[in-house]
Amino acid sequence: MIRKTDEVTCSSTSKRLSVLVLTHLFPSSAAPGRGSFVKEQCEALAQVCDVSVVTGRWDIAARTEESTPEGIRVISLPLAAPRALPSAMRVAAAVPGYIRAALREIEAMPSRPDIIHAHFAVPDGVTAVRVGARAHIPVVVTLHGSDFNRQMTRPVVGRWVAKEISRAQAIIGVSRQLAEGYARRVPQAADRVTFIHNGYNARLFSYEPKASAGPFLFIGALKPVKQPLVLIEAFARIAPHTQRDLVVIGEGPLRDEVMLAVDMHGLRDRVHLLGQIPHDLLPQHLHQAAALVLPSRTEGFGMVVIESLATGTPVIASAVGAIPDLITPGLSGMLVTPGDVDGLAAAMQQAEQTTWDNETIAQQAPVIDWTENARRVIKLYQRVLGD
Repeated sequence: MIRKTDEVTCSSTSKRLSVLVLTHLFPSSAAPGRGSFVKEQCEALAQVCDVSVVTGRWDIAARTEESTPEGIRVISLPLAAPRALPSAMRVAAAVPGYIRAALREIEAMPSRPDIIHAHFAVPDGVTAVRVGARAHIPVVVTLHGSDFNRQMTRPVVGRWVAKEISRAQAIIGVSRQLAEGYARRVPQAADRVTFIHNGYNARLFSYEPKASAGPFLFIGALKPVKQPLVLIEAFARIAPHTQRDLVVIGEGPLRDEVMLAVDMHGLRDRVHLLGQIPHDLLPQHLHQAAALVLPSRTEGFGMVVIESLATGTPVIASAVGAIPDLITPGLSGMLVTPGDVDGLAAAMQQAEQTTWDNETIAQQAPVIDWTENARRVIKLYQRVLGD
C-alpha cells in the first residue's frame, strides 16, 4: 500500500534533525540550472534542520567545499568511471568510488547525520543505501522521473537499480505515477513508497493580472524527450490563424533542428528562441504568456507546470507523469497525447478561444510551496526515525 504522506503536515520538532542530502542534481557554477528543485527543497529544510549536501559531479577532478547563504554545507565530489562505457554502465561504475568518498565525508563530520536523503536513483540512491547500511543511518530516496521511466527500464542495470533502491527505509515518488509504478515494479517495497509533490518558490511565482495578447510559451530543454519539434510543427499550423507568437526558453542538442524547422515554416518573426535564462527571470515570462505549452514525451513531475499554475497561467501539456494530477482540462489548461501534432495544434487554438480565469487558476491549483513540501518530507523523516 502506498502511503499518502502528502495529505499531512507537521511542525518542527524541538530537536533539529541532521540531514545529509546525497545527489548529483545540485546547481554549480558550471551548471547553475541543474537541480534547482533539489536546492530549493534543501533551503526549505534548512529552516528547521541542519542540512549538508554531498553532490557527485562529473566535471571536477578534486573535492571542493562551500557554504550557501542559508548555511547549507555543500561538498562536491568527483565522479569517475571509464568514458568508453555506455552511459548507463558508466553511471553504475561510478558507484563504488562514490560510496567510498561519501563514507569518508560522514566519518569526518563532527556528528553523524540522522538521515540520508538521496535524490535520483543512480548513482545517488544506490550509493545512499550502501552508505546507509555501512554507517547505520536510515535512507530516504526520491525518484524524480527519468530514473524510473528510463533508467529502470533497462534490462540489466534497471533491475539492479530497482532492487538496490528497495533497501531504502522510504522511497518518495514526486508524482503518483512514479510512486505507484515503482510499487508495482518492486511490490515488496510498496509499504515504504509514498508520493510527495515537489514545491514551488512562492517568493518568485505568484499571480499577476495578464495582458490580453501574450505569447504561447515553452520552457524546457531542447532535447527529444521534450519534443520541441512537435511544438514548432503545431504552431506552424495555427500561426496563420493567431496573432500570438511563440517564445521558446531553453537550450539543448535540438536547437539547430528547431531553428531549421522555424525557417522552413517561415516563422522567424513569430518564434523567439531566447536560450537559457536565469530561473528568477521565468516569472516575468509566465506573467506575460497566454499559456505554457509542454508537449513532452515523458515527465517525472514538470516543475514548470506548477510554477505556471502558481502564476495563473494555463498549461497545455502532454498527459504524462504528474501532469494529469495537476491540470483540470478546461479550467486550468488542456491535456494532449504526446507526439500528436494535430491534437496539440487544436488544443492551442482552443486555448486561445477560451476565457481563462487566471486568478482562479492560481488560487485553486493543486500545488504546494517548498515550505509545505519540507513539512511533509520532515513528517516522513520522523516516521522513518520512529519519532
